[in-house]
Amino acid sequence: MAAGRFPSFGLATPPAPRAIGADEAIALLKGGQAKPASLLAYGNGRSYGDSCQNGAGAVVDMRSLNRIHAFNAETGVLKADAGVLLSDIIAHAAPYGFFPAVVPGTQFVTLGGAI
Repeated sequence: MAAGRFPSFGLATPPAPRAIGADEAIALLKGGQAKPASLLAYGNGRSYGDSCQNGAGAVVDMRSLNRIHAFNAETGVLKADAGVLLSDIIAHAAPYGFFPAVVPGTQFVTLGGAI
């Protein structure tokens, strides 16, 4: 992901963080070049006011980690990556009678950002 704007809803204007992909983040952690606290996951930029305020570290773009790995149509248990959009979860689960009990005002939040 190229460096640049990471949109957020709100007026906070922190320094622009360095953007990296998930693979680079894993390599930095395994190699000891980064501590977990220096990295902040970035989903789809729908956070209310505090999205990606990590001017002293790096932002990890999680949007490529967007797969639904398993869904149990009997129990509603879902196994998915953090970058899966709520709209994808609803599209996958609703035909089986499952819908999240609480949802935000947008369907474009990521699973990781919602929890």
